[in-house]
Amino acid sequence: MPPRYLMCVLISEGPSDRWLLTGLLKRATEFMLQTSCRFAVEVEVLPVLADHQRPEHILDVLGREGHFDLVLYHHDGAPVASAKAKVEEVRDAVLSTRAEPVVPIVPLRETEAWLLADPKALASVLGLALPLVTARLPKRPKDAEAVLDPKALLNEIAWLGVRSGGRDRQRDRRPGMFADLADLIDLERLRKVPSFQRWWSDMANALEELGYKK
Repeated sequence: MPPRYLMCVLISEGPSDRWLLTGLLKRATEFMLQTSCRFAVEVEVLPVLADHQRPEHILDVLGREGHFDLVLYHHDGAPVASAKAKVEEVRDAVLSTRAEPVVPIVPLRETEAWLLADPKALASVLGLALPLVTARLPKRPKDAEAVLDPKALLNEIAWLGVRSGGRDRQRDRRPGMFADLADLIDLERLRKVPSFQRWWSDMANALEELGYKK
């Protein structure tokens, strides 16, 4: 039996979110389907450039994308009230004109917080000793989003591995760093982060509605 295909369009806030989420959500979706679907599915996550704050621009971009099955919409979760309102506005706008489900991706502050849930992945990608990384992170994965400035902490840890040329050299390899972390981060640890678990549950429900799960 030939595999079915699942095409997901990803709308994200910025470049670092796109570098991380494209690979990470593809991996997570593949894992869900491999463990619960009765047939083989090939998953693709296609990042598209759209102003995530403007529903009309999102609809215009989606209208030019051809066939896809599902919309992944990322918006950082702070401030909580305005983020929730924007996610609902975009979801309502898409669902009022299109049939594809919309699955929000809403980390409490920034997607960088998710990377703080797995010190082993960070240490491996950055070439650092694990104790050096672990000492700077919350002890429990579920506390990763308690860090007030996850991007700053991630940068601090990343620059520990740069012996000379620090900031400029690290900036040059950031796309690769995020892509590598997307491939390595432990999904079970990440599921202990509340906002990622929320995405996981919403995605599982959307897949079931689309007929991709038992």
